[in-house]
Amino acid sequence: MHALARLGDAARANDRLRALTEQLDRPLHRAYAMHTAAGQVAMLTPRKREVASLAANGLTNREIAEQLVVSARTVEHHLEHAYQKLGVNDRGELTTLLSARLTGEGP
Repeated sequence: MHALARLGDAARANDRLRALTEQLDRPLHRAYAMHTAAGQVAMLTPRKREVASLAANGLTNREIAEQLVVSARTVEHHLEHAYQKLGVNDRGELTTLLSARLTGEGP
C-alpha cells in the first residue's frame, strides 16, 4: 500500500506541476505573439499597413478604395496578404491585433 500511496502522491505532484507550467507559459506565449506580430506588422509594405489600419478602423473595402483611389479588388488583395503575414483570418482578428499592438496589451 505504501508504494501505491507514493504513486498517488507522484501523480498529484505531476498534475500540479503541469498546471503551474501552463500558468507560467500563458504570459510568455502572449508576449511572444505580441513581439512576433509587431515584427510582422513592420514587415508589411507601407500601403498594406495603411489598408490594414483603415480596415481595422471599420472602413469597408469600397470606402478604403475610394479614399486611396484604388479598386476594391486591390484593397482585397492587400488585406489578403496582410492577413497571411499577420496570421489572422478576418477584420475582427486584425482589429484585435492592431489595437493590442498600439496599447501594448497582449492579444
